[in-house]
Amino acid sequence: MKKFLSLAIALLLAISAFALCACNKDNDGTIPGKYEEVEIDTPQQQEYLAETISDKLLANAPENVDETETVQQWLKQLGFELKSTLSFSTDVSVDVKDVKTEFSTDVTAEESIRARFTYSESDGAGFLAEGTVGVKGGIKLPQFLWEATELPAEELEKIKAVAENFDWSASIFSDGKGLYAQINDGVKQSLAQFGAELPSDKVMLPFDVADDPNTDGQDGDIQLPDADVDLGAELKANILDVLQLLKKYNVSVAVSQNDGWALRLKVTEETLQSLLEDENIVPPEVSEVINSAVTFSKCVAEWYIGFDKDNKFVKMASNVDIEGSIDVEKSVTVPVAVSGSFKLSSVEELSLFGGEIALPSDLDKYVDISTLVA
Repeated sequence: MKKFLSLAIALLLAISAFALCACNKDNDGTIPGKYEEVEIDTPQQQEYLAETISDKLLANAPENVDETETVQQWLKQLGFELKSTLSFSTDVSVDVKDVKTEFSTDVTAEESIRARFTYSESDGAGFLAEGTVGVKGGIKLPQFLWEATELPAEELEKIKAVAENFDWSASIFSDGKGLYAQINDGVKQSLAQFGAELPSDKVMLPFDVADDPNTDGQDGDIQLPDADVDLGAELKANILDVLQLLKKYNVSVAVSQNDGWALRLKVTEETLQSLLEDENIVPPEVSEVINSAVTFSKCVAEWYIGFDKDNKFVKMASNVDIEGSIDVEKSVTVPVAVSGSFKLSSVEELSLFGGEIALPSDLDKYVDISTLVA
């Protein structure tokens, strides 16, 4: 946990308060550049890359990271914007005892969130946020799977109706004291299927961090590493651990140095095969089934982080594009035949945001539903 916290703090410190967002306008989850693969075969190569990444992440940290006031004042100017989309679809046919059934999935999720840190002498550190989140689509399962839930028929039909066609979205906000949401009609219609309703389409959940016994600090506090901790050395050690895993699982590492510096990590089918061969991750019997039944026609996942010429953070981005098919033939040991296709794609971008957060003027009118979800 300590290593994770120090890494998370270092990543925050890497984002300069004065940098401007230089996003790829296509929002395709990449950072354009002329990438050249970097060898990480030897400890020396891993050390060099880990030190380079660590130096860039910490290049814009406040000079006195052990002084809470310095970091808090710096955080006042820090903001970020996160945009992501994800889609997942399947089309599968199942043959059980010569009875064929089909099921399909088609789900799309999107989110767009902007946030700014705040600081005041009275309240300490906090944040403001605004954005939208949504998920829509449908999940159609064969009747025998629904019946396997052993739910009452009436309840089952309600769940099926919601699962097969849903469109949920909300505008969300935060004033640092709670999460506020203005939900759409789709959410209300789904709840109505079960005879339930929210007291309003404008609801809120308060943040009770100070009352959480698992929180090592009071609400609003910024947890900083101890003054005697060499943050650079600890961050470098964490990065070295990651690089060794990337090497083990055949993840491609590449760097672009035109108009700044950017790192790209690329996962391919070879990476998935390495993971399947690791018994600590995938049991051999599961790996055997996947290898014999699943074929990938496309398998790419990329992660980027980029800095400008002054080592100021620009953007983090990722994209996933996976397509394939499933084909399980009926046999004595497997009395079920399965065939079909699947597709997964996602794009995510995190960049700096220097604008203002516009919160609704009626947040005090949002209804507290903490008692309903407790």
